[in-house]
Amino acid sequence: MNPTTAAPKTETPVTSRAAHWIAALKRSDVPAPAWAHAKLCLLDGLGCALFGSQQPWGRIAAETALDLSPNGRASLLGHNARCGVDAAAMVNGTATHGFELDDLHLRATIHPGAVTIPAALALAEAYNKTPAAFLTAVVAG
Repeated sequence: MNPTTAAPKTETPVTSRAAHWIAALKRSDVPAPAWAHAKLCLLDGLGCALFGSQQPWGRIAAETALDLSPNGRASLLGHNARCGVDAAAMVNGTATHGFELDDLHLRATIHPGAVTIPAALALAEAYNKTPAAFLTAVVAG
């Protein structure tokens, strides 16, 4: 078959399918065992963030974010301060991941909490989302 006359592909790219699934995910779609596990991962991630926020790299990241993006809508965990959403996600992610204590998904060999929890928290806080919407975003991440 001539490649110039081949029929166009109708398959949706995987990234697009994933984005649609994430955007459509609702709390009711998450099975109870996964929801319970997500809560444990959240507690673990927050504990890691609080610990990391008091380490030298956590303090340096927070000071830098406050210099570059002061008075924002998102909290810096472990600090009595707020900064911009993107800066808060970066600082809280640095704090969470900085000491290698964060979560691990054994089958996938990943630890998504350090990136999903800080990003979801900053956005949920800035846009006044419910705790359930926040945790659903963490699950999607």
